[in-house]
Amino acid sequence: MPNFTPDQTKAIEQEGNVIVSAGAGSGKTAVLSERVLYYIKEKNYSIDQFLIITFTRLAADEMKERIRKKLIKNQLDDAKYIDVADINTFDGFVQTLVKKYHTILNIDQNFSIIDSNIITVLQRKIIREEMDKLYEEKNEDFLFLVDNLCLKDDKNIMTLVIDVLKEASLQIDVNKFYEEFLSNYY
Repeated sequence: MPNFTPDQTKAIEQEGNVIVSAGAGSGKTAVLSERVLYYIKEKNYSIDQFLIITFTRLAADEMKERIRKKLIKNQLDDAKYIDVADINTFDGFVQTLVKKYHTILNIDQNFSIIDSNIITVLQRKIIREEMDKLYEEKNEDFLFLVDNLCLKDDKNIMTLVIDVLKEASLQIDVNKFYEEFLSNYY
């Protein structure tokens, strides 16, 4: 085993589920791939007994390749099955679950995930339409906001609204977030 810190070694050998959370370049992928190798080699697990979830497709692909190389280097048959192993992104894993249980969820099995760029374009379009309505109505509060926040155009307001929407989308209770936002800032 390469030189790992005591905490990394604990993450590799600890029984049960493990969440490895650390900064970029700290060795998360190395630790997790070593953990898979350890469990296959020392505990007689097979690759299909793991669920490995990352945030990005790039990280998931890197994880698969590192595990594949370790398994091949150690002449383990599990290397053949790495492409069908549950190594995925959070989004991909949830999409797999929804597709599998679409009938229980009452969702069409041919659903698709909308691209975030399309969401941004649609958000900007809707915000622009709503702002245009406020201009047409000569809404005093809105015009005051434009006069005080904007120099040449109202792009600052558009950016502010999109930033608030992004922050709200990260919250568990979106309604509570908006209520607190309004009471704190308006």
